[in-house]
Amino acid sequence: MENNRRIGVLSDFYDQFVRYVSGTTYGWASESPQETPEAREARSNMNRLLDEVSGIMRSVGVPPVLGWSPPPAIGGYSRNIDVIINVFRLHQYQIEPVEVADMLERAVGKYERNYQAALIRTFNPFFWVGCALRWIAGLPFAFLVHLGMPRQRIEGNAIGKMFKGIVELATGLGAIAATLKAVGLLNPLLAWIGISAR
Repeated sequence: MENNRRIGVLSDFYDQFVRYVSGTTYGWASESPQETPEAREARSNMNRLLDEVSGIMRSVGVPPVLGWSPPPAIGGYSRNIDVIINVFRLHQYQIEPVEVADMLERAVGKYERNYQAALIRTFNPFFWVGCALRWIAGLPFAFLVHLGMPRQRIEGNAIGKMFKGIVELATGLGAIAATLKAVGLLNPLLAWIGISAR
């Protein structure tokens, strides 16, 4: 089941993260960390999982993001740092590895508590219909991302959310209408609500 697979991915990443941190020593923020052969192997394993782990954490409501501000002496803008994608640069942002470990543990815990609900969702057709609608509504945004536009920016603003909602609603109504037509109930329903079908 997908829920168990995600727990496995997070747990595997956590183990590799512990191996990496244990085998790595850090100098000044500008210096490259010194990695043992075991740490380099763990780093390679983690690189294969970075994007998936970040997505899995966001899906369960534990975004791997911390606010960061540059030191006053340097100046600059504050911004959010994805600590999974930037896991090998934590020392540059002065982020302690334990903060990443805490986030990973929280995500695993939420997936573990979500086991029963996930089992029910697996056999719930409405859940899969919702997934399909969200996927269809996301296609225009995927196309814009392919053209080089930032997805979070265009999908997260008010117009993007409204557009996505309209596409999901229209797609859902179209699917319901097609199903009713296939079983011969569309015309009687339209007649009942006072709309003549052509």
